Amino acid sequence: MITVPMMAAALLPRPPSTTIHKIITDIIKSNVFTDTVWLYAVQSDPAMPAKKAPMVNERILYFNDDNLPVGSGPLPPMVGQTTSFKVYWTVTNNLHELTDARAVFILPAGVIWDGRHNTNVGNLYYDEVSRQVIWEIGRLPISVYRADAEFSISITPSESDRNKLLVLSPGSMISAMDRETMDVINLRINSKTTKLEDDDIAGLNNSGIVQ
Repeated sequence: MITVPMMAAALLPRPPSTTIHKIITDIIKSNVFTDTVWLYAVQSDPAMPAKKAPMVNERILYFNDDNLPVGSGPLPPMVGQTTSFKVYWTVTNNLHELTDARAVFILPAGVIWDGRHNTNVGNLYYDEVSRQVIWEIGRLPISVYRADAEFSISITPSESDRNKLLVLSPGSMISAMDRETMDVINLRINSKTTKLEDDDIAGLNNSGIVQ
């Protein structure tokens, strides 16, 4: 079992033999990725080459990469007014086929599923009982280099939220099985807030603090 949290770090050289190492880079305006995860699972034999796992990226945006609004409502959020955002997931893989690939986004209290969603691979849906947005990717062969999904969420802050930074995502969880090595890969992405850490345009005038 491989479990790796997503966190900011400098690019590291391959370490000596251990079970697993992480290399995480922050790519600014390169393709569409930021906070991109690289995983290296080293075989029990230290002479064996490292295995590179898929890259996973999640962004919550108000403005897309063309600087067009994909959210609506006031920024920073305001008490009694609704602000919507779009969540983008991207999985890229070019080493081994993946099976049983799945991503889960648990909605925090006060965050609403807006029902608007799209994906080019698998099936994305909302489970009202568990308050989870689930992306059943399934099989991802190396011939499918990239899989994308997107969905909208919204908040309507209450008076008790005033002067607070609200959590939009506690950290999505992604799992898959490497069909060649039979390793189970589990990733957890960092939490996201109304500061919109992934949105450079929104960040120019958005403190994220509810007004």
